Amino acid sequence: MRGFRWVLLGILLSAWSAGGQGAGALADLSSPSARIRARAALGLAAVREPGVVPALLAVLDDPEAVVRRAAVRALGEQRDRRAVPALLKALADRDGNVRFYAAHALGEIKDPAAAEGLLKALRDPVHGVRSEAAWALRELRDPGIADRLFAEFAREDADVAQVAWLIRQVAGEGAIPALAELLGHEREAIRLRAFDLLLELNSRQAVPVLVACLENPSVDLRGRAVRALLALRDERAVNPLQDLALRETDAELRALAQEGVRRLTAHPSIVGHWSFDGSDGKTVRNEIPIGGGGEIAGGAALVPGKVGQGIQCGPGQYVALGQPPMLPIAQRPLTFTAWVKPAGGTGVVVARGGAFSGFSLYLNEGLPCFGIRREQGQPACIARGGTPLPLDKWTHLAGVVREKAVEVWVDGTLAGKVESPGFLLNNAGQGMEIGFDVANSPCELVDPFPGVIDEVRMYHADLGEADLRQQYEREQ
Repeated sequence: MRGFRWVLLGILLSAWSAGGQGAGALADLSSPSARIRARAALGLAAVREPGVVPALLAVLDDPEAVVRRAAVRALGEQRDRRAVPALLKALADRDGNVRFYAAHALGEIKDPAAAEGLLKALRDPVHGVRSEAAWALRELRDPGIADRLFAEFAREDADVAQVAWLIRQVAGEGAIPALAELLGHEREAIRLRAFDLLLELNSRQAVPVLVACLENPSVDLRGRAVRALLALRDERAVNPLQDLALRETDAELRALAQEGVRRLTAHPSIVGHWSFDGSDGKTVRNEIPIGGGGEIAGGAALVPGKVGQGIQCGPGQYVALGQPPMLPIAQRPLTFTAWVKPAGGTGVVVARGGAFSGFSLYLNEGLPCFGIRREQGQPACIARGGTPLPLDKWTHLAGVVREKAVEVWVDGTLAGKVESPGFLLNNAGQGMEIGFDVANSPCELVDPFPGVIDEVRMYHADLGEADLRQQYEREQ
């Protein structure tokens, strides 16, 4: 073989013109010194003359790895498809560096015919070769290799990182159906591998697959699915998460599902949410992490609410929220919502302020009311519903402050509206309470609420019909 190589090189050299750019390097390919032969091969990388590629191919069987390595590097620079068969053969070279540069060269040439050999190279014992083979396959831009990649991905000893990266590059979101199938694989390691890649795609197209995972018998996989759905922030996950929260036997996962529903349904302008879930019986927290927790007064009891726990209010039994600076009410649109289950017809649901200024959402002889007082000496602007609320049944209430109107809503439907001169002018000197109004009222009454209150929310926005009805329908 070496004799044939010398004959071929001699023919090429004699055929080359005396002024040929690579004549000297071609002659050095026959040097007895491996170092000189390697330098010559590298020197031909940038030479674009007819005999260069055949000359480089002729030295791919050189006994010295350093020469073979230089030759495949040069062939990569040449980007000539005639080199593909020889470079595929070089992917099996005994020297790892030769295999590395052969894979790189095939990536530079971008011939689809190299796909099969490069796929096999994904199993090379040398990490660098596998990495370069993955890059080269990406460079082929051949979507036809996707099926082979999924088969490789499911192999027990696959280089998961390289193959997963390549699947993302080649298939992208198109990989979701195949990954969904792998989620049913008999081996847990493969299922988790497929799930992790599904998460890495970070695509909302994966939501139906993730929702299906909520039915998986593995607590770990269900938990991963919940976290993934929260990261995607897709409202299609809300109802499935609600269902999971109702049936889940694992307490930690059940709480995560409940929290997920809260986060996914939160309006971007929400600033307060008192759900009463997770309370120690003495305090309640604002689920929106900006502060604004409260103290339970008078031994008000935690009881089953509309969603999770609620607070049983009555004479002297309420929640005191104080005057949290992160919950201002002045010079802005506002919305307050709550679920109520009244045992009587009159009482305050949530209020802040007094006769000088403030707001109050309340029942008066069964009628739902919401009002504001902008200044001392001015009458309150009170929106009043026309139908009393049923006793011992859950009703969704909302009070809205718009720039020129005040509204009260019942079960997602406008129940009363009154014009107003504008927003509240200041933040009121009195505190905010749930289930009572400690100060003199900005509206009509300060009576304690007789019954259960749950899911009290505050927004720095004047929510419209779509948002209010959606909240009601989601939690009814």
